[in-house]
Formats: sequence, C-alpha cells, structure tokens
Amino acid sequence: MILMCGIFGIIGDKDLKLDLCKESINNRGPDYLGTVELENAFFYHSRLAIQDLSELANQPYLNRKENIVLLFNGEIYNVEDL
Repeated sequence: MILMCGIFGIIGDKDLKLDLCKESINNRGPDYLGTVELENAFFYHSRLAIQDLSELANQPYLNRKENIVLLFNGEIYNVEDL
C-alpha cells in the first residue's frame, strides 16, 4: 500500500461527518495527526514523514496570532533553496 499525507477542512458545521472524515485519512500519514479548531472551521492533517523527520514539520501551522492556518499536501521540491 502506498501512503501519503492526508488533509481535510470543514468550514461551518464542524459536527457534520467529522469522525468519518478523520477515519478516512488516518491511515494515510501514520507519523503525526494534527488538528486546529477555530471559531467556525476545523482543519486536520495526517502526516507521512519522509524528508523532514523533526517535529517542526508537523502541520497544521499557525501564525503567532493563531488566526491564520497553513497546511498542505505534497513535497516542496526546492526546499534546499528556501
């Protein structure tokens, strides 16, 4: 089985199918499961650690005010340049 990270977000009614969504991607990234819950939104990321194995690469990312969420799925190809 090929695994990769999984993400999903819900805006509005977070109770709607939340457990079903989590269950559907938990096996995709077994290395870390991260969640962020805001006033009207919920974000979930299951991580498969391949390149950066440190905890600093765990997602979702929040800014200092914790009002902006960043999460993505995929590889940063020019990571060395950044």
